[in-house]
Amino acid sequence: MDSSCSCHAEIVKMLEKINRIENGIKTLIIQNQKTCNNEELPRKKSRRSSNFTPESSMKVYVHKEVLQEKYQKIVDRLDFSKGHVLDELVQEEAISESDHENILKLTQKRKDQNRYIIHRFRHYGTDNFETFVNSLKEEYPDLSDELNLSYKEKLDLKVRRKCLFCMVIQTIDISDILDPLFENKLIDDTIIEQRLNGTSHDLLWRRLFNQIKDLPPGYNCKEVFVDILSVKYKDIAKAIDSVQFQSIFHCSCHLQKAPFPRAFETDGSGSLSDVSSTSECPISEKKTPIENST
Repeated sequence: MDSSCSCHAEIVKMLEKINRIENGIKTLIIQNQKTCNNEELPRKKSRRSSNFTPESSMKVYVHKEVLQEKYQKIVDRLDFSKGHVLDELVQEEAISESDHENILKLTQKRKDQNRYIIHRFRHYGTDNFETFVNSLKEEYPDLSDELNLSYKEKLDLKVRRKCLFCMVIQTIDISDILDPLFENKLIDDTIIEQRLNGTSHDLLWRRLFNQIKDLPPGYNCKEVFVDILSVKYKDIAKAIDSVQFQSIFHCSCHLQKAPFPRAFETDGSGSLSDVSSTSECPISEKKTPIENST
């Protein structure tokens, strides 16, 4: 009998000990969760969303403005038949072998060579552009200095940034995204038909945004839109991913102190097409007579 009581008492003590250990573990888990949550708070508070393109992303597009503004001077002054600029660009891998071959095919048309290389550097990144400017120092020092000065001045002015609405419309070729947007059921085929019928670039974007913003919940519009843009426009996609999706459907440039210059785009064939600056009216305003008739 005494042995049985003693055994029972030991079991009770053991159970009590196990219970204390379990309670201690639970307490540690709770404390650890609180610590983790407290550590995450500063990061969450420090993250600031903006409807303007980040300065790091804007740098990608600054050289395009420089090449536009200095377009005529570059076309008039460069002569690749003299000197070693073209060889240096190939050696530094600032242009591709196919670009090099295409330029050589235009030997009898010096200005066309210059036009071609301008359009190629607009599609390349800032590193390639900087290599191009540096390659001009020896043979075209004045032109190199002028391009470099303009480039640095524009970088210094990045406190004035384009809103995402204008950046999207002025930078993205809508043809790059219409098919995947239609495939994912974010737009209907009327916009594709309107593009084929020659509807203006800006108007197509406004109609596209109107369709997307009116979709019911459950379409994962932002995720799909960002994924589609990421294929060719990673910086803009990243910027859109950091803001509320509805905020990109209207222009916010009226918050800036000065307007931004117009940008030009190419249609992929090397020809230029002027892209006008976007107005500061939200796309939700009443439609024009043209829109009502469609």
